[in-house]
Amino acid sequence: MAFTDDHTVGDIFVNLRTHLIEAAKSNQDVYYSGDTHWGPKGHQLAGQAIGKNLRP
Repeated sequence: MAFTDDHTVGDIFVNLRTHLIEAAKSNQDVYYSGDTHWGPKGHQLAGQAIGKNLRP
């Protein structure tokens, strides 16, 4: 959830797939080798993408 300008709570959606695919295309190890789970870099990218969409 995120706060809107009138300070009410609203839903947000962050498409993490786009960020993860772009990073994987540039040879960043976002997934564990031979697995579909996020590795440390995948978690970092997800956190950064979500953080950009949150406001105090």
